[in-house]
Amino acid sequence: MPVKAMPNAQRSHAKRGHDRGDTLALCVLLFLADGCTRIAIVEQGIPAHVVEDLAALMDVPLNFLTRALCIPATKLRRYRRDFKLLGIGPSDRVLGLSCLIGCLAVMVQGSAAPADFDPSRWLATWLAMPVQALAGRRPAEFLSTRSGLRLIEDVLAMNTSGAYA
Repeated sequence: MPVKAMPNAQRSHAKRGHDRGDTLALCVLLFLADGCTRIAIVEQGIPAHVVEDLAALMDVPLNFLTRALCIPATKLRRYRRDFKLLGIGPSDRVLGLSCLIGCLAVMVQGSAAPADFDPSRWLATWLAMPVQALAGRRPAEFLSTRSGLRLIEDVLAMNTSGAYA
């Protein structure tokens, strides 16, 4: 089942002064960061609004990401309202998703993909579709754990190498 677009995401995103380019650039920087930097970011905690920024970037409903990342929507709303940072577990999952987007963006830069290819939207669609390499399960089902994120990374790497073409 394809992910439904969320046109209001861009509006709420713009109200906060962010744009898609800023969020995508952050994803690329997180992907390129060394392991120690990523660990420090997770230990410090990621601002709750980043989940909303990712939903807008991917053009998916916020509840799609909160469910997939196992972050209770009420907790996320409270943390956003109070400008609190997410704990280690949710921060690790948000960083993992950000790195997936960043990885795709970097791969697209060095490929013959069309100029209008949007790696974040492509990933959103792919996450919602059954994948043969995952025994017919949807990749979004694996976003809730670090091991699941690694599995998704592996499947994406196999796709780019043509192993599951």
